[in-house]
Amino acid sequence: MNTLSQITGFPRLPRNPGIPEIQALMEFLPSAALLVELPSGNIRLANARATEMSAYTREELGKMKTNSLLVQADLPAFLSAFPAPSEPVQAKLITRSKSHLTVSITRNDLLPQGRWSLITIERAEILIQRQAEHQRQKNLIESVQGITQALQQSQLESSLHLLLEATQKMTGATSLCVYLQNLALDGTGFQLSRQASLGDDNPFPDVLPGQEASHFRHTHYWMPRKRPQSALDRVAREAGLSYLITTPLGQAHAIIGFVLIAGDDTPQPEIIQTQLKILADAFTALIEQHSRIKHILSSLERQSLAQAIYETIENSIQDGIILLDPDLKISRLNKSAEITLGYDSSEAQGFSVDAILVGTESLISALGIAKQGIPTLDLDNIHLYRRSGEAFLAKVGVIPSIVDGNLQGFIILLHDLSEKEQIEAQAQQLEQRALLGEVTAIFAHEVRNPINNISTGLQLMALNLPPEDPNQEVITRLQQDCDRLNELMKSVLMFARPTEYEMEPVDMGLLVSRLLDRFRPRMVSANVEHHVQVEDSLPLVRGNPRALEQVFNNLFTNAIHAMEEKGGTLAIKIHAIQSNAHRQKVTVDIGDNGPGIPRELQERIFQPFFTTKPSGTGLGLAITKRIITAHKGTIQVTSFPGGTVFHLNFPTMESQ
Repeated sequence: MNTLSQITGFPRLPRNPGIPEIQALMEFLPSAALLVELPSGNIRLANARATEMSAYTREELGKMKTNSLLVQADLPAFLSAFPAPSEPVQAKLITRSKSHLTVSITRNDLLPQGRWSLITIERAEILIQRQAEHQRQKNLIESVQGITQALQQSQLESSLHLLLEATQKMTGATSLCVYLQNLALDGTGFQLSRQASLGDDNPFPDVLPGQEASHFRHTHYWMPRKRPQSALDRVAREAGLSYLITTPLGQAHAIIGFVLIAGDDTPQPEIIQTQLKILADAFTALIEQHSRIKHILSSLERQSLAQAIYETIENSIQDGIILLDPDLKISRLNKSAEITLGYDSSEAQGFSVDAILVGTESLISALGIAKQGIPTLDLDNIHLYRRSGEAFLAKVGVIPSIVDGNLQGFIILLHDLSEKEQIEAQAQQLEQRALLGEVTAIFAHEVRNPINNISTGLQLMALNLPPEDPNQEVITRLQQDCDRLNELMKSVLMFARPTEYEMEPVDMGLLVSRLLDRFRPRMVSANVEHHVQVEDSLPLVRGNPRALEQVFNNLFTNAIHAMEEKGGTLAIKIHAIQSNAHRQKVTVDIGDNGPGIPRELQERIFQPFFTTKPSGTGLGLAITKRIITAHKGTIQVTSFPGGTVFHLNFPTMESQ
């Protein structure tokens, strides 16, 4: 309550000519008021409400002391305290008839020095009523705020809890529950489940049978003097509650549950039922909102799943897919179309189709036909151009997208025929190579006999001529050429007719170490050192030792030859790697610090008959790769100026 707390410049009251004005001012106060002189406690003025409450006249009150009218345990301290107490205190007011009224008194000083005080007096029950009304208004405001906050929550459980708190503030109930219908546990019928509750020691059950729903289709009010009609009424009676009210949730033709409140203090039925009806509407709106949100989220999840499946299918299809809007502008490209045309989907979006698919008028004609709802699926051998300007042969289909009779756009199917042409060319090349290999094998076999005959004849000639004969040098050179041709024919036969190897467990570290011992004299003469690093407990490889010796013989020979001019180091590292969860491999890295292999030659070194050595056959690395492939392994090369490393991978015994 706001009262006049201070009047500055107030002179000594007995000589003050403004007493009527002060008296008039006190009449505007809503409570009984006394103007008291301090510290004597003499009453100088009283308003009409003070006279009504005490039954004394103004003149009588003006001649009394405060302690003659008010009885309070520590009234002198109350009057002498400075500054004035901020809180009201309880007292007894002695009326003219000597009756005692319980009142609340408040002191407000009029001057800074506290000489005059205005004491206001209120009946205690009126103050209590005012405080209760103030609390009800505060609870109402907090309830409205709680309802607003509940409607903004994303989780139904937290929303219902906030609404129950708002209901408790508005109604003063001590036990609150929300029951909603759902399917029974056995899958037949339905039951009412308690979705949210509030209150200590809430006595109401978690689940109600479906047949109880008939009691809660309308607002139901139970009090102790009424006969229980439902299981909840009986629970409330056994718990000693003073009332129970239930109000249905949902629409009149579609009840989804009910809200329950109960308490110890009997409320006014009309007021609390009205409040509960308003709150029930908020509960219904909240539940329906969350139901709609859940349905929308479920629909979005299904759409997202369908979209993900569509995108997976779309991007798994080898043919390009181009989506156009009705204005023939590109909406989307799938991955195959992006790869084929060289455009990213986001780049092509919004461009006219003829700006991306360049090179044919027949496509435009097909799109014109598609506008009439007629698809075209067989535009064969159309020449189009990639973003790079490269031409390619394609098969194109145009399908109109019609929904509910309305043209929504077009789907262009693009099949790149250049890969087919390439495959056919490669197949033809492989066929030719196979035929060439067969002819080469026959040729090598047939040529070896004449070479052997020539070699034998040369040996006979050398025996029949004296050692000092000048023709001996010519015969020696011819004999060396025959030996070289014979070795070449051996390599050709080995490459053209690969053998089936008998496999056995091979310790790769032991195999390489033994072979290096044989190469030691050659490495010493070439000023080449070697360094071998073998992992402990290396798993065994399934292979043919003689064939693998040939692999490492070729690679070691090439490395020594690359370093024989300046010398160097042959480094070998053998270790196991885990290629995936179930397969293990043994890796052999063979490196040298020779001049390296030029980048433009690295892709050709495994091709047959390719060599950079004047006396080489060009079959060493080709045979090496074929042997490794027969062992289900791989070989790769890394080379740079000043070094070359060959990486060999072989599956272990356990991985095969």
